Amino acid sequence: MRHIFWKFIPAALFFFSVSILSYPAMADSWPPPRQETVYSPDGNTRLVITPRDFDDALSYYEDKVANKDNPGLPEKSRRKEPFAIIETKGKDGIWSLQWQAPLANEISPASAAISNDGKHFVTFDNWGSIGYGDDVIAVYSKEKQLLRTYSLEELLPDFYSRAFYTTISSRYWRQDDVAIDDEGFNLNITIPERGTELFQYDK
Repeated sequence: MRHIFWKFIPAALFFFSVSILSYPAMADSWPPPRQETVYSPDGNTRLVITPRDFDDALSYYEDKVANKDNPGLPEKSRRKEPFAIIETKGKDGIWSLQWQAPLANEISPASAAISNDGKHFVTFDNWGSIGYGDDVIAVYSKEKQLLRTYSLEELLPDFYSRAFYTTISSRYWRQDDVAIDDEGFNLNITIPERGTELFQYDK
């Protein structure tokens, strides 16, 4: 059985920095999605995230308003879904492919974190929107690829979700610090105005 739970932890814990991909500073202006690389805390594993093909922001939002499938996707696109590759660095300094996985996001995640052992990674939110959708958190593993996605409503009480700073596109539910654990799927996530929460995924 898979489940999650949150546990309050004092905010004085040490955090590794989560890599920010296309995260706007409390605004609704997003730079175009592009390939980004996220490194593990020890620097020996990296997660390379490639967005799906994207026309432009105007076309994307027009398609969203029109409720079209694959909004903003060019007609002759070859890359119709985002994907990630996981590489590790050898003693010779050369990076080698370990595994790869398609991503649950529509275009690309907003941020991500990967463990030192490279066996699992987690993505947060979506390009163009923070705190909305069924994949606010998505958990991946080398064995099974996509394990589970979570909406904000699954993670936090409704009254609390409504208290976050909100813009047209986003609910800013967490800060930029994440500590990822090699054992299981344990994440220390700093949530604004609440302190540090332990997110645990039970395999």
